[in-house]
Amino acid sequence: MLFACLVLAGQLPGLTNALPATIAQDGATQCLVNHGFSQWPVRCPDVGAPLGEAFVQGLPLNVLGFLLTYLPGVSTHLAVTMSCMLVTALGLAGAIALLRRSGMGFTLALGGAGLYLLSPSVLTLVAFGSTYWSFVLLPTAALIDLSIFERWPTASLRRRAAFT
Repeated sequence: MLFACLVLAGQLPGLTNALPATIAQDGATQCLVNHGFSQWPVRCPDVGAPLGEAFVQGLPLNVLGFLLTYLPGVSTHLAVTMSCMLVTALGLAGAIALLRRSGMGFTLALGGAGLYLLSPSVLTLVAFGSTYWSFVLLPTAALIDLSIFERWPTASLRRRAAFT
């Protein structure tokens, strides 16, 4: 199922993802490699001088790509491709866990998660960069939110204050 998601979204090495999104992700990751986290909020001084372009959208994907460039032999483009694959796997795992949480069996949850990630509504967003990644990670975010809301009433006041 993960392979089908990666192939149809053009995220395997040798396949071409939507070119405008790929160039922007590669450029943002390369800017992080060149300058690191020297400015907060994280900005790229190479684009949009004098302040630089803010990395608000797609920051988790770019930071993951930045960290993967520290592996030996990993270029920026390969790091972006690897981070796209990892985020897709995380989105699929989150969707499966969310459906399993509602009482579905593993096979049915795998099918439902695959249908979500392979639906035309999600796949047509590939060209829109970080909007696509937001939709891929939506079930994972919902699972995290449900876990927090489930534990909230039984948490101590000190633990509650950490979330506010």
